[in-house]
Amino acid sequence: MQWQWENQIITLSKIHRNFFEYEDLINQDIMYNTHFCYIEKNDAMNYNIQFSNLCNKFVKFFEKLRTKNQYDSTKYRKYREYMNYWVAYKLRVSGLPDSLNPKFYELLKNNYRECAPGGALYNKIYQIQDKNFNNMDIIFILYRIYSELKANYDSVCQKFYD
Repeated sequence: MQWQWENQIITLSKIHRNFFEYEDLINQDIMYNTHFCYIEKNDAMNYNIQFSNLCNKFVKFFEKLRTKNQYDSTKYRKYREYMNYWVAYKLRVSGLPDSLNPKFYELLKNNYRECAPGGALYNKIYQIQDKNFNNMDIIFILYRIYSELKANYDSVCQKFYD
């Protein structure tokens, strides 16, 4: 079981660079079927509008990634796993009680067609255990630092050659 998580972490860190920058693709003007994020009520949604807004962003981000990666079979498979990390990260940094997180996942599973059996996110969106999330997050942070350093290095080298 441990090697599966390690393998998943390494794989996700490789695709993180591509998908992290796509978060900017979330466009409030694009309409997707996100009404359930505001209409369906449960303990989490009654608690704070942040959960409803995150639900809305999740659906839009997922739909954008699906459209952008539909012709790349490797990325098409992996963006769904990245979405699980993304939503777990957003829930953790929201500052809202962790005890409500299962309700958020329940809302998605019960109302978003892609989380239903046969959907692209079926069995892909679930609450990640703290230990596994922390390991993934450390790798993503290190990868982000590496990418920034590499970009800076490439820029300095280019200036040198110019």
